[in-house]
Amino acid sequence: MKGPLVAVLAAALLSGGAAVFPAAAESYETSAYSLFEETNTTRDNLADGQVMITITSAGTFVTDNPDIPLNQSLYKCFGTFVVSADGTESKGNGFCSGIDLREDVWWVRWSGSIGGGTWTFIDGTGRYQGMTGSGQWQQADAGFGRDVNTWTGTIELP
Repeated sequence: MKGPLVAVLAAALLSGGAAVFPAAAESYETSAYSLFEETNTTRDNLADGQVMITITSAGTFVTDNPDIPLNQSLYKCFGTFVVSADGTESKGNGFCSGIDLREDVWWVRWSGSIGGGTWTFIDGTGRYQGMTGSGQWQQADAGFGRDVNTWTGTIELP
């Protein structure tokens, strides 16, 4: 039994450990904000009086911890909300794709109402491949035709 164990340890030493012992996952409890601008918005009146609002937006994602790789990512989002006929309720879903400073890409799915909801990471490329995470988001008017979302939750990189 010593032969295989010695071979594994020798391979680990020769490769610097990377090939045999995977790197530990990085986990972050974080909050972030994203300043964005709606780049295209359409409103469609539905027969029952509801309104379907389709929004495309673009912005910058900034984390509270500058060491989190997502910090300063540029992103684009697409989503649709349906607002009740009396304007008191809304429901929506969509997704965002972001690109970080190293040009690795990440994808997020979101749901909720106008004003807030939940988010979940879908996947990514490079360092984001296999990423998981989820949390809450809230939207507020930032003025000058822009909005800001605050994001809280957990991010785990493989």
